[in-house]
Amino acid sequence: MDGRRMLVVVAATWLVAVAGSSARAQNESAPAGIVVPQVTLSAAETAFDALFRGFEQRLTDAGAFTVDVTSRWVARGSGEAQGTNLFHVAVQAGGKLRVEAGSQERGPGQLICVSDGRTITRLLRSATPNLYTQHDAGSTLEELPHDAMTMQALNGSGVEFLVRPQFRAQLIAQIAGVEDLGTQQLNSVETRHLQLKLVDKRVFDVWFTTGPQPELYRLVTTTDIPIDDQRTFQLTTTSLFQWRVGVTHPAGTFEVAIPPDARRVNDLLAALQDGDIGQLLGKPAPDLELESLQGTRVNLSAARTRQVVVLICWASWCAPSTDRMASLNEFVALCERGGAALYAVNLGEDRSTVQRTVAETGFTGQVLLDPRAETLAAFRVQTIPVTILIGKDGTVQAYHSGSTDAVRERIRADAAALLAGQTLVPAAR
Repeated sequence: MDGRRMLVVVAATWLVAVAGSSARAQNESAPAGIVVPQVTLSAAETAFDALFRGFEQRLTDAGAFTVDVTSRWVARGSGEAQGTNLFHVAVQAGGKLRVEAGSQERGPGQLICVSDGRTITRLLRSATPNLYTQHDAGSTLEELPHDAMTMQALNGSGVEFLVRPQFRAQLIAQIAGVEDLGTQQLNSVETRHLQLKLVDKRVFDVWFTTGPQPELYRLVTTTDIPIDDQRTFQLTTTSLFQWRVGVTHPAGTFEVAIPPDARRVNDLLAALQDGDIGQLLGKPAPDLELESLQGTRVNLSAARTRQVVVLICWASWCAPSTDRMASLNEFVALCERGGAALYAVNLGEDRSTVQRTVAETGFTGQVLLDPRAETLAAFRVQTIPVTILIGKDGTVQAYHSGSTDAVRERIRADAAALLAGQTLVPAAR
């Protein structure tokens, strides 16, 4: 995807829920398994499609933009709660993205997500101590939502649509109807109001400015969230958008300074709730025994007391796990020559599926079966593919998420250091 097209997808995917009508008309390409039906647009869908196309064209021509969002939410159920969240989004071609999220009470920038096109960094400054994650970007638009804390912070504001390109395709089949509610004056601004109803009963109201260069002006989302079998609460979020299109971003926009006391984790929310693999660094690796593809039992506890162990967690449904699996054969040979044990741990799949995938990819290394995904729980990992390196002393020494060339180079370097007898992190006391 070229840089300008990427900009459009980032900026416009807040519309993914309502853009089903547009996608139905255009029959745009969708991810595998998602069928986009050919239907005739209603008058309301046609009106929306025209506004969306104009908005998209403006962002395409601009090349870079920022948007500030004030998002007021009200939760009604057994009582009422409310608050206001603030967001700042900056986008530039080349996969560069910055999202800042905060509350009106505590100020902006409590959560910062930045991609420089190569690495995604998320910094949670409202935690004690500060927490951060760093992952290979791969595809910025694919990777950013994978952190649960990020999506919880953005949820309902409309900003979550800015960073979820697949959200559009996933919701096309869920659209129940679009209603054109005509023009409306909002704060002396003339807008066009459209309402979308989804089959899951969610309601999205959107307002575009009118004129030759339409902009998203307002978004109201209404969702009923179950508390238990009998009770629900209703969450209504009203977001106002302020756009600056065609800007030149200041130097450093797509960088983030990590505080000296910040602790690196693999997943922000998991680190706050249950702990994270980052907390295992320097500590003994969890005991784990799994079955190989050939039917033998492999005790990783025994293996790690004698040699470096490399665990690659993967699944056939995760494309980054399998797209370049055959290219791992050289790394497997390197590990074997150096005396390391490398295991490709399949998560949650049956033997026949794993056998078929291994045969199709041409992978020659040892494969272990983990049908209950015990490895993820034991090592406190939330995303795959992930590579875990265990030193000769049996302690967790490093972990790396992703499978791009840059990630693989870091894995190779860490493995080589461990095989040479070096220590990446000191043993925890």
